[in-house]
Amino acid sequence: MIHNQSDNFIALCALIVSISSIVITIYTLWIQRNHDRLSVKPLADIHYNNLPGNISITLKNGGLGPMKVKSLETYRTDDLKKENLGWPPKTFESLIYTSETSIPIFLSQLEDTPLLNGISLNIFLHTYDVNDPIQVKAGNASKNALKDLTIKIKYTSIYDEEQPERIVPLYHFNDNVTNF
Repeated sequence: MIHNQSDNFIALCALIVSISSIVITIYTLWIQRNHDRLSVKPLADIHYNNLPGNISITLKNGGLGPMKVKSLETYRTDDLKKENLGWPPKTFESLIYTSETSIPIFLSQLEDTPLLNGISLNIFLHTYDVNDPIQVKAGNASKNALKDLTIKIKYTSIYDEEQPERIVPLYHFNDNVTNF
């Protein structure tokens, strides 16, 4: 009888140890999964150039993981309603460029575009000859169309988790502002 009780006690201890190890394994896997998701977070950033002869806006993924662009919107910085002007912005619809060598280029239809970490996309590019007055006028028209706008990008991680929106005003295309 003593032998039978000790066998039952050993069996009960073995059952407790095995259940505990299963619970600890599940908890450890849950922690590891959360860590893996956090370690591949994307980070959208918008860079710009406002140099003589070169105006550009670049979207860069500075995070550790790939990102998926959900939308790219523009609106007037002083507009309280934040009416979406789209991408390319509607402010460019009325502009007429007379020089074929100085036409701004937009990268559009960015929805669901994947962007690997460390990679950049030129979403706007306007190069022009600073010695040609017609092209300089076209460059200034592009700057004027951009200077009162704000860009807002919505994006997700590879796990389709919404990330914080990145909002950047484009006031630096105003010629009265020092380039950074």
